Amino acid sequence: MPNPAPHISDAELAQALRASDHAAFKTLYYRYFEALYRFLFRQTRQEQVAKDCVQEIFTRVWQNREKLDAQQSLKAYLYRIGYNLAVDHLRKKTHQPETLESELATCRESINSLHYKYQEVFS
Repeated sequence: MPNPAPHISDAELAQALRASDHAAFKTLYYRYFEALYRFLFRQTRQEQVAKDCVQEIFTRVWQNREKLDAQQSLKAYLYRIGYNLAVDHLRKKTHQPETLESELATCRESINSLHYKYQEVFS
């Protein structure tokens, strides 16, 4: 994606976002979308979840734009939101019954592949 204003610093973007500048938001989006997507895909291993998380990051930035601090790293702020979203997703995922059943089946398969003497430990 082409960055419409590559010469603008993140601090300047934060100031412009605080003033509800749509062009600044577009610049932020183009500047960070791909990198955030790759980061979140590595965390979640799911394409759609990664895309949804990235969209949620930008939604939260826009909703909280008036609170942005130009002195703080905008990049770190984006990645922190992304990391928290990925952790939340993974927590929810591990509490879903189908995930637990799948993990239990994997454990059973692993146990069954052990020598019978070792399998007795799990009986």
